[in-house]
Amino acid sequence: MCTPACVLMLERIEFGYCKTLSDDMDFHLTEIESLPDDTDVFQIEDGSIFYHKYSIPERLYVKWCGETVTAKLPGERIGGIGAIGNALYFETQQRIYKTAFDPSKDLIVEYVRTLDNERAYPGALFSNERDGRKRVCRMSENPDREGILVDIQEEKIGGRRMSGLHMGKIIYTTTKNSDSRQPSVRRLGKNVLVINYELPPGTHYHSLHTPDSSSPFIYVSTQEYLYTLNTDTMEFLPTLYFGQGISVESIAGVHNGVITVSGKNANGQWKLFCAELPDGYKLADDSLIAAFQCDCM
Repeated sequence: MCTPACVLMLERIEFGYCKTLSDDMDFHLTEIESLPDDTDVFQIEDGSIFYHKYSIPERLYVKWCGETVTAKLPGERIGGIGAIGNALYFETQQRIYKTAFDPSKDLIVEYVRTLDNERAYPGALFSNERDGRKRVCRMSENPDREGILVDIQEEKIGGRRMSGLHMGKIIYTTTKNSDSRQPSVRRLGKNVLVINYELPPGTHYHSLHTPDSSSPFIYVSTQEYLYTLNTDTMEFLPTLYFGQGISVESIAGVHNGVITVSGKNANGQWKLFCAELPDGYKLADDSLIAAFQCDCM
């Protein structure tokens, strides 16, 4: 069971900003397991974990009942990986595939569609442009009838990074090196949100996680800190500090109020961690903890 204590102090909140009044805020990550080098981790909707070893030889696998189940990949290199529902989607050689784990049939990889003058992005996204109108879709969607219209001029996006979709909005991010910890959010058009956050000097890792559409929260990690945006109020909650000498690389997912992240511990070893999110940082009806258990019967 992952049952960390969460120690919090209140902060003053302004619209679109989070002003930290104390460096004593933290919540505690619990180590789950060691990770091989060059391995990304993704959590799907039911809480299961997928592992992607991106160095050669590339591997995509899950762990089940003490065994490792490896997918047969359709291409030499895969990219744009992201979780949608209870499947993992990715792109290789301009084709989209999905993989889902069935204990009775192993790790199945299925062809979804071919990208037609379209561009794949990390997080299982792709963009489609027709008649001068650009849409951003999840890899599970049909661009003829789904996706979100980019309703601003391309020049206004500039060098911002497309980082996710959430509740009918396209999420772009910008970063800059600064000692300040004051993230902000603003709208660019009806369908576009831009999140700006600071990266303390020496920060090498940062990531953004958008849970399913039922959650109003967007989570951003910057190696030492976790920023949480409530899109219902357009306010950032008090910043959480990972602490303990842990350097978080990416957010694997949030399931039943528990956040799972990958990163290095104080000894520089790659690990998978989890922590229970404090009240107010998750859906009110999330259960306290849902540790993944393997039933081998």
